[in-house]
Amino acid sequence: MNSQSSDLKSDQYKMIVNSKSKIPPLQTPLKNRLQTLFVLLHSTSMCVFCCLYFLGWCVPYFWPLMLHYTIWYYLLDRSPVNGGVFERRSEWFRNLKLWKILVGYFPIKLHKMQDLKPTFETTVGDGGKLIEKRIGPTYIFGYHPHGIIATGVACGFTNNGAGFAQIFPGIKCFVTTLVNQFRIPFYRDYLMAMGVTTVVKQNLKLLINKGASVVIVVGGARESLLAKPGLNSLVLNKRKGFIKLALESIEERGICVVPVYGFGENDIYDVFSTVETFSREKNNHHIEGEFENQDSNHNSNIVIRNFIRNTLHRFQLFLKDNFGFTLPIVISRGVFNYDFGILPYRKPINVVFGKPLNIERLDGLKYGDEVTQREIDYWHGKYVEELKKVWEWGSPQFSYPGDQELNILE
Repeated sequence: MNSQSSDLKSDQYKMIVNSKSKIPPLQTPLKNRLQTLFVLLHSTSMCVFCCLYFLGWCVPYFWPLMLHYTIWYYLLDRSPVNGGVFERRSEWFRNLKLWKILVGYFPIKLHKMQDLKPTFETTVGDGGKLIEKRIGPTYIFGYHPHGIIATGVACGFTNNGAGFAQIFPGIKCFVTTLVNQFRIPFYRDYLMAMGVTTVVKQNLKLLINKGASVVIVVGGARESLLAKPGLNSLVLNKRKGFIKLALESIEERGICVVPVYGFGENDIYDVFSTVETFSREKNNHHIEGEFENQDSNHNSNIVIRNFIRNTLHRFQLFLKDNFGFTLPIVISRGVFNYDFGILPYRKPINVVFGKPLNIERLDGLKYGDEVTQREIDYWHGKYVEELKKVWEWGSPQFSYPGDQELNILE
């Protein structure tokens, strides 16, 4: 009896140790290891391609190719800002089965509240050649929230691993990002092959005129500072440029704005928040304890912690205002451990597409007439209403207990 009892305690001890282990077990399935590898490669692709470029110059045999690429495909190529990404987008590359491994890491799943009319119809012409004919509107997808790096967009829209082409056939979707990312050799070609382009107004207009649909992460870098597990705070009230773009781009086949929400986008990284203030923590402490005035050490710790937090926050805003990006302080998992590293956690991201808003001019105005502020405010208000409907539809299914309700700021 004593021997059985000791064996039972030994088994329980092993279970406890294994449950607290921060190292992936040796019996981790090969599929999971491949997913981790591809997420690592995708997350570090900027550095990888930059290193490959300089390594190419280290091999004399590659110098003619490197010189040709540097002049014609790096220094002189303006595709990211002149609508040329429409031709550089590679369906073969976007349809590689490897992308299913990438999106399966979280996983990322796409859901739609309503079908979208195709922009293009593909027919077979003479000699078996495929011909694309424009038959429907273009779309501007507004994605929320930004999260740390908008993973729902970076992995779910730039390829067909999550099934975008099957869910929305006939729609050519292009993801927008900062111009700075296209200054890195080789990496810029990697982005364009996936259909990534710059969020430059003239570039977007040229793409839309060709029948392209674009994805804009509306909250931008400012919203990334609000990314925290359980929070759903959006920077939207003052973000109306995408509505003005739609009004200026209306043509005979129409243009629609579609609200999109990525449930779980804020949950894949733990974040050291620099947004909270000293007064908020002090108020919380006053509620929780009766001896606030006597606990001078605790108050001094709060002051020091908030000084560090506010200094970091000012630095983050400086980067955003001067360079267009910021650096949230994230805490995530690693390749060989679960408690420290650069990889996101394995948490699902469910991307929900709302109903399209068919944008029309108001007050008798037509295409080419100057866009009025009343039009922008009207359609922006309609967009917010539809976004709230997306939240109401998806929150009961995809939110965690205790998650904050949708909160639209700024």
